[in-house]
Amino acid sequence: MKSSASAIAGVIFTLLLPPLNAQSQAQTRSERANLTRSTTGFTYFNRPGATIAAHDDAVRMCVSRSNALPQFTDGQVFQGLVPDLIAGFQDDARLKANLENCMVVAGWRVVRLPSQEGPTLSRLKQPALSERLSAWIGLDQPHGTIVRTFANEAARGDTVWGAMPSGGGTILSLKAVDLSSLPPPLPAPAPFHPERRTLPQSASVPVAQLTPDSVASLPANTTLAIIKIVGTGRTNGEGLGIGLVDARSTPPLIRTAATDPVESFYAGVKWTLFKGSDREVRETLIAVPITPGDYRIESRMNTMEYCLGAPVTTIREGDVVFLGTFDIAGQAMGPDLNLEPARSFLANDPARLARLRPAEWRNGHAFACSLTYFYALELPRAPFEREYTGGSKAAASVTP
Repeated sequence: MKSSASAIAGVIFTLLLPPLNAQSQAQTRSERANLTRSTTGFTYFNRPGATIAAHDDAVRMCVSRSNALPQFTDGQVFQGLVPDLIAGFQDDARLKANLENCMVVAGWRVVRLPSQEGPTLSRLKQPALSERLSAWIGLDQPHGTIVRTFANEAARGDTVWGAMPSGGGTILSLKAVDLSSLPPPLPAPAPFHPERRTLPQSASVPVAQLTPDSVASLPANTTLAIIKIVGTGRTNGEGLGIGLVDARSTPPLIRTAATDPVESFYAGVKWTLFKGSDREVRETLIAVPITPGDYRIESRMNTMEYCLGAPVTTIREGDVVFLGTFDIAGQAMGPDLNLEPARSFLANDPARLARLRPAEWRNGHAFACSLTYFYALELPRAPFEREYTGGSKAAASVTP
């Protein structure tokens, strides 16, 4: 699907634009999973027992979800040939990365064809290419090499999750599907509460950074979330976005004081321009007054969104909940639900300490996507939402 203009844009993009963050500096290292770039080479999607119709429907749905995201051409400051070419290249690269992520979460396997065979197939027109792939789509042992299945890569600290859209391979499955008619992206976002359109949410009031001394001064029935983040601080603002499920459909939250509850917050390690080694471990504990409800881990920084399957936990009114210790730079994110960090924080507040409990996470909460990239994140040993069929649940039903 890439035009000659897109190819030119790729060269311009590579020469002119710096990476979004430090992760992209090493994104070509083969040992690192990369959720921001499609698999190199000529690939197609395979799932044992699947039909070409099921394949085409899955591709259309994943393309629809990616197309629902804001495009890089939106709000462009500089107009003209070069910016337009770069934006088009970025959108094409992001579409391919998100398409592959979406298909993998849905249980499809990425199969790479031999290098001498891929270019020939790529030159086929859509109907002919679809016919060729239809013989391979549902095979247990597909033609080519299986190079990717769902592996919960988002839970690894060395996974590339925030690089600028670039490169990737040629997805033959994308070229083989008629995309003239796409389904609406699912699930649809919750409707806005009418008052949210007329009453502003007071974002100007800063959120209080509670301390072991100040937490005791909160009203007795305050609902409190506590989380500890461990990382290296290599990226400015690196951390996890946590938010209330379906906040859009509730009355707007008007905050007048720094200690008023919030519906979402960001838990990240501190970053400074001048620091020690990248291997230096940094950690921070965050305690936030929140409104009661179901809270999900929505994103990594403001780039990688877990809308295809996010961890979610229920926090009731008056609860004091430790969400866990998350090592966002380690081999396994966690969480470690040992309560000791939260106990130490609440040492001066025996009433809240008595109510402290660990979060009860559930995997597999899907929602409408809105950021640059999307994928799923699963926490170990957490049960799944009943309706969820993706991620490791889908992968378990596929025989490699």
